[in-house]
This record gives sequence, C-alpha cells and structure tokens, in this order.
Amino acid sequence: MTNRKIRDTYITASSELDSNSSASYARLNNTKSWVADTNDTQPWIQVNLGKIMNITAIITQGFPGSGFVSSFYFSYNVSEVEWLNYTINGGLVKVFQGNTNDNGTERVLVNPLVKAQYIRLHPTNCSGNCALRMEFYGCKSDPTMGLPGQPLSLKQISISSSMINITWDQPIDIGDGIKGYTVKWQEVNGTSASMQKVVPLLSFNSASLTVTPYTWYNIHVQAYNDEGIGPWSKPFRVQSSESGEFNTKFCAHELYLFSSSLDSMYCNILTCLLHTAVVSIFGNFRLLCPHQLMLPSLNVLYQIKHVCVHVCMYGMNACSGCKFVLFQYPLPHQQTSL
Repeated sequence: MTNRKIRDTYITASSELDSNSSASYARLNNTKSWVADTNDTQPWIQVNLGKIMNITAIITQGFPGSGFVSSFYFSYNVSEVEWLNYTINGGLVKVFQGNTNDNGTERVLVNPLVKAQYIRLHPTNCSGNCALRMEFYGCKSDPTMGLPGQPLSLKQISISSSMINITWDQPIDIGDGIKGYTVKWQEVNGTSASMQKVVPLLSFNSASLTVTPYTWYNIHVQAYNDEGIGPWSKPFRVQSSESGEFNTKFCAHELYLFSSSLDSMYCNILTCLLHTAVVSIFGNFRLLCPHQLMLPSLNVLYQIKHVCVHVCMYGMNACSGCKFVLFQYPLPHQQTSL
C-alpha cells in the first residue's frame, strides 16, 4: 500500500469521521489516516489487493492526536462474495494485538497464511478514535500471475544482408499491461553469443536486428511489465540475404506489394496505404517515417486526401534506418527524394 500500487479507490471503509479521514489515507506512515465515525459501532476497513495474494503479515499504526487500534481481527475472500473470518484452533476467530500508542507500528504474523484478494480489518478495541494506517505483506499466490504471455506470430517485414526487420502480435494475455519487449536473436548452430535489445512499447511491435550476411537466425521475443518478465515466444527462424541483396515482399500489415526495377539506384518500390501517414495541407504533403521524423514537405500535382502512402526506395536514405520517398499518384516517371 505504501508504494501506492493499490489505488485509492481499492481502499474502502464502513465509515469515515470527515473528509480528512478517508479510507484511502490508511497507508503506513502517511501524513493522514483513516478514522472511523464515532457513531460506527462495528467499523471496518477493506483493501482490494488487485489479485489473489498470499498474506503473511500485517503492520498497523495509529495517528498522533487521533488514536489507535489496540486489537482487531480480519476477514478475507477471493471474490468479495463470501467473507471468511481468519480462525485458528478449529474455528476460533483470531484476535490480534494492535498498537499501544498513536504513532508506533505493530507487526503481526499471519500463520498459517491466507490466499485472498480482499482483506477487511475489523477493530475490536480502540484508544481514542479508531485511527489506522496499515500495510500488508505477502507474495503472489501464483508466481506468473500478472505477467504477460508469449508474443505471437513473429514474422519478417524485410531482410537484407545486414538487417532483419521483424514484427509480432502482442500476447493474448497481456497480464497487468505491457511496458515493452525484449528481442533475442542468435545464429543457428553458431558459436557466437545471442544478442538482445529492449524495444519500447511505442515501437509498434517491431524491431530492426543487425545480422551477418547469408546466415540463419533464431529470433525470440518476450514482453515485460511492472510485475516482471513474461515467457519467450516460440522461435522464429529466418535467413539473412547475401551481401548486396535486398528482399522485401510484404509490408508490416502483410499486404502484398508490387515491385519494379527502375534503375541501379532503385531496387524495389513498395506502396502501402496503411502504414505511414501523409498529411494534406493546402496541397502540400509531409511524410512521417516510423522513427517519428517529419521529413520536408513536397508539392505534388495531385490532391490525395485522407490517404496514407508509404514508399520504400531502397538505396536512397531519407533518415537513419528509413529509406522513403514520396511519389505522385499515379506513379510518375521521375521520383523525387526527400
């Protein structure tokens, strides 16, 4: 609770003395605390842990000038439907010793531990007001809980002798959200160590991998979040091109694109109406590459409104890692490099 991973809305209570005594203030060492209404004869405070956890200990703390909880019991459940009191010795409700002053802390062990998502603490005796700050200790009931699953459907976007560009689908089970990915690639039957790179979430599930010409690689991807690291994907095996060769047949959306040999500078022309935004402003178009670099505007003869055009001109550099050129549509005889 102290690290605020538990939201304020996940902490509720039977009553509150006033607006400065909200249940959400009941975090250990907070500058405010929860204080039950003085007319509440059976006060309780409840915490939704967000997932099923093993609860092993509870720390309680009063609040200076308000009071403290000197004894309490707690109830719990996994679905907020049927509450169970924590019992010992065949069914006796366990009453725990609380605090002895309004600012010190008291730690009690929960042994045997309980598996729960919802914990409700019930003060049985208070000194002054029932003022409480608290913390729960434990661990996940399932070590993989909250972690993302395996990334899916790894595939190549493009291949050259020095670079393999890949993309993938996010896991079906994203756990507690995805913060990014790690990509690992290694030569098949090679002796070299595997290479890894961290890919931020804003990369649109794609990565560019530096490789050796005409070599087979095994590629894996794993997702990570605040809870930890998920499992590696199934291996994707792909071979880099021979030196000087470039092979691209599909765009990131798996749309088959046409190719044309223009001259020694142009290897392939790929058009994709889904991938890269071209914005029409009074007849001027600007090309935005995947690296978020706005390239210079270019006057074109035709108005193309609300259409995305992505043209890869391999052999011509528009920005580091990208090779784009904006063309007039229909395709003219002469292209202009940005």
